[in-house]
Amino acid sequence: MIEWCRFSRAGRDAKVDVFELLHGSDLLNLVVAKGYLTKLLANAAVISYIERKEPEILSHLELVANTVSMEEVVQ
Repeated sequence: MIEWCRFSRAGRDAKVDVFELLHGSDLLNLVVAKGYLTKLLANAAVISYIERKEPEILSHLELVANTVSMEEVVQ
């Protein structure tokens, strides 16, 4: 039984490692992009420009900048 638990845990750990390899850089890119967007939206000149040129996307950009988790987006 103990050997089976070790084998099961090793398999699970390997799956987590594969997931991190496949999606870790995507997550990092999203975090960096969200940070950059948040900084842009803190600039009044950027907000003014977006309101004049593309007002329909401003609320979507603000949603992304203010989102903490994917569960918030779904709701």
